[in-house]
Amino acid sequence: MTHPTIWLPILVVEDSRVVRYTILRLLTLHGLQTIDAQSADEAQFVLQDHPVHAIVTDYHLGGAVTGVELLMYARARQPSALRILISGFPTEHMAEALSAGDVQHLLPKPFAAADLLSVLGIG
Repeated sequence: MTHPTIWLPILVVEDSRVVRYTILRLLTLHGLQTIDAQSADEAQFVLQDHPVHAIVTDYHLGGAVTGVELLMYARARQPSALRILISGFPTEHMAEALSAGDVQHLLPKPFAAADLLSVLGIG
């Protein structure tokens, strides 16, 4: 399956290798290009030089920078990229980021593959 309207890669940022690879596999099985990062630092490096269609990031990334802060950076760096936050524990901070537009979609963990695909516009 290819999706010609999505020709830029999707950046997946997740510190859990199992979760990251599961998401990457789902996306590649649907014909999408991906880039992965296990930390916000890696993701920020990618966003400096590589245009992306979307950023899918966990809230907790195992470092000082949260997924919300990463998406704020992404919004400033690549405003047209779709910004998706995944989290098992939604917080007030996430709700504020949704209201401000830094986060465009919040997917609660666990989420169905169809939910992520739908948010990306391919489900």
